Amino acid sequence: MVRQAPFSVAHLADQDFTVDFSEVTTPDDRVAIIATVPLTDNEAWTIVPPGVLLMFEDGAPVAV
Repeated sequence: MVRQAPFSVAHLADQDFTVDFSEVTTPDDRVAIIATVPLTDNEAWTIVPPGVLLMFEDGAPVAV
């Protein structure tokens, strides 16, 4: 998952905890989160099939 402006609220899937990323980021921020299972239950996650290699630059995936 890549997060970038405009940032929204994320709710953890395994705990009752919510983070408003617009309060802790700037419009120039971008973050890539890589996990084996989705960490939040209110965001769209991209599933990467096993054996696929991704490259990131400045928090964004790079097409090769």
